[in-house]
Amino acid sequence: MNIAIGKVGKAVNFKQREGYKLNVGTDSAVIFMSLLARMNPDYNFYLIGPNDLPKLNAKEYETYFPDKNMFSVFEYHKEADEPYKFICDNLDNMGVKIDFGIFLLGVVTMMSIPKFLKKDMTAHTVICCSLLKSMAGLMLTFSTVQTYPGILFLRMQDI
Repeated sequence: MNIAIGKVGKAVNFKQREGYKLNVGTDSAVIFMSLLARMNPDYNFYLIGPNDLPKLNAKEYETYFPDKNMFSVFEYHKEADEPYKFICDNLDNMGVKIDFGIFLLGVVTMMSIPKFLKKDMTAHTVICCSLLKSMAGLMLTFSTVQTYPGILFLRMQDI
């Protein structure tokens, strides 16, 4: 089974940096993805959102994914009007057809936007709208363009 997986929000960071401290948003996604892949060694997981998985060395990668069943198909192209197409193209080039999607909903999907689309739009509102478009738009568009039988959205605080 081929499963698309991602987090709607900031990038999923596997690489621990100097001075690293636990961070609820990113770490819960990493822990969830690692456990899900370990519990399902016969499934392949395709990480479609921003991530640093390709930057892990072999030892780091095997620490998270000993069954070697997590793959990044995300590419960031700043100039792209429709970045989800790069993900779809990468999956096509790999000969992968997605059977199911699991998307974690980060904080950006739960923001309240004050005075949404009012004439007196504040800078805060504009920033929230921009974040929602850039962080959620990619995965939501991908999930509607790809045709697969099931999709599951999980709120981070429910994991």
